[in-house]
Amino acid sequence: MKLRELKRIKFYLEALADVFFDENHSIIQPKVSESLTREELINIALFLYQTDWTIARLELKTDQELLKIIGDDIGVLLYISAMLHKKTIEVLSFSKTELDIFFNTKGNPLHYLASKETAVWDAYDRSNYTALLLKAGVIRKVLGVYISSINKRDLYKLTSVPFDCFDTLKEANKELLSIAEYQKLNVKDLVVYQVWIKN
Repeated sequence: MKLRELKRIKFYLEALADVFFDENHSIIQPKVSESLTREELINIALFLYQTDWTIARLELKTDQELLKIIGDDIGVLLYISAMLHKKTIEVLSFSKTELDIFFNTKGNPLHYLASKETAVWDAYDRSNYTALLLKAGVIRKVLGVYISSINKRDLYKLTSVPFDCFDTLKEANKELLSIAEYQKLNVKDLVVYQVWIKN
């Protein structure tokens, strides 16, 4: 699915949450509650009430108690919307955790990169890894809008999160002004880089 399609879905979910809020909607639709896994219920409750709950405390609750904590469809919609947003900007990190997950689930755990520290990777290693991820359908190439103080070498550091990502350069350029206004920056303070994001 294209990023603009994910963003459109996110927009409508947020609009629906606003409608529910205006109507004092106070239930979770039965079909929705039936479709949520226990892990999702815990994640939604944690997302909504990070300061009030811990994973350990939520794991002690029954599914019905978790639904009661979540409260209504608005909380579910806000969580789904936040996860969609995260999906549109989740850039590769080349972290040890990311590598372990990939090589142990989709890749070959005996591949030379699985045990090689990323700190010593060269351009060939990074290229090889991204080729493996691309072949497995784990990533795709998009255009990310960053603050200009971020240089290309820093793109995949955990602290280098783009303001937004786009499918095409035309889409990115079209949104630069609104991103600059929202971030209270000048357009010349922004730069567009080609990056890999997770599917």
